[in-house]
Amino acid sequence: MAQYENGVIQMRQGGFVLLEALVAVVILALGILGLVALQAQMLKATSEARYRAQASLYANQLVANMWLDQAGLGTKWAVTASGCSQTSNAVCTAWHTALKSSLPNGSAAVTFAGNQANIVISWQAPGESAHRFETEATINN
Repeated sequence: MAQYENGVIQMRQGGFVLLEALVAVVILALGILGLVALQAQMLKATSEARYRAQASLYANQLVANMWLDQAGLGTKWAVTASGCSQTSNAVCTAWHTALKSSLPNGSAAVTFAGNQANIVISWQAPGESAHRFETEATINN
């Protein structure tokens, strides 16, 4: 609505401040939603990194145990998804049990070609795709 003041037309801006405040609140809400999404992605990446580090640790532990006890390398340390090939090998069985309890849907497979060990550790977190860590080690006498 126009008003005359000292011979000059003055326009009133009724409600414009309210509109500016509403736009500011919408921009702030979008920024907060972006931060929440970023936090969710960070947590997902952190979990994936933790599982990958655990898989690497378990593979290294198994290689260290193979180095300590090389007798019957191909049979004593062979591992399938169901467990160690020789259930009498308490170290291997404890290793496999710890792996399955630490990694979601964790499994391992260890195969041998002579003194070359191939270790594959797999896991799948709920709602995620399957991941795997694979390493090879040569166990020399």
